[in-house]
Parts: sequence; structure tokens; C-alpha cells
Amino acid sequence: MDVLERIVAARTIGDIIAGVKPGAVARVGEAAAAFGLLDDDAIYGEIAADEAIAVLTSVIHQDMAYHAEIVSRKTAQGLAEAFVGVFDTAGTRFFTNGTFGRPPPAPHIGRSWRPATEATFDTGVLVIGPSSFACLWFQDED
Repeated sequence: MDVLERIVAARTIGDIIAGVKPGAVARVGEAAAAFGLLDDDAIYGEIAADEAIAVLTSVIHQDMAYHAEIVSRKTAQGLAEAFVGVFDTAGTRFFTNGTFGRPPPAPHIGRSWRPATEATFDTGVLVIGPSSFACLWFQDED
């Protein structure tokens, strides 16, 4: 079972958009649109690989609406590291739409995001590499 299948099998709450497509894309919005997300470059901010791991660990571990544990943090981190590790090559860029899994900009400020879907909560990681691009996106409802 590949890492995307393992993540989908582990996160039993909400909806997941997951896949890898061959080819190059010029913009992050173009990659997003290929997976059914909104095609608006302003939604997605570039992050480092370690931040991508943190985002994915957060949303694999807990649902976004109620913070209910889905899988252990250790398992979630292992899955996140495996996904990001697949794309650990020169020229690969990672993007997300919010602050899930990342430190808040100031104390007592909660999570924030720019919606990329119709779901109440959504976040994930888009990956743009030199010869392929990928999506691992999570949607939860309140």
C-alpha cells in the first residue's frame, strides 16, 4: 500500500483529496484546479518541507472541527514524513492555505485559513515538483 492509500485508510473522518499527477505546472492555482480545488494563487502560501510535515501531521492526527483524535500523533507524523519524503528533491515546492499545524502568529489566536473548497474546514498540502505535482487535502464539516 503506498503512502497516500495508508493516509486515506488511517484518516477515517472527513473527505480527502489525494493524488499525484505527471507533468509540470506553471502556478500553484493550476495544480490546485487539477485536483478540484479553487484556482486562485492567492489562497496558497509557500511553506518549507518541515512545515508541510507539521500541517499534515496536525490534520491526520485530529479533525479540524472538534480536534478529536483520529490517529496517534506519532502515526500521523510518520505518515506525513513519508508523504513529504516522496517529493524530497531539488526544485520541489510545498504550499498550504492556512495555519493548521503551524505556530500561531500571536498568543491566543486560533487557526486560520483561506478556503479552497466548499467544506467548512479545509487544508492540506500541494506539492509542485519539476516533473510532477501532488495534492493531499483534507475537508471536515462542523
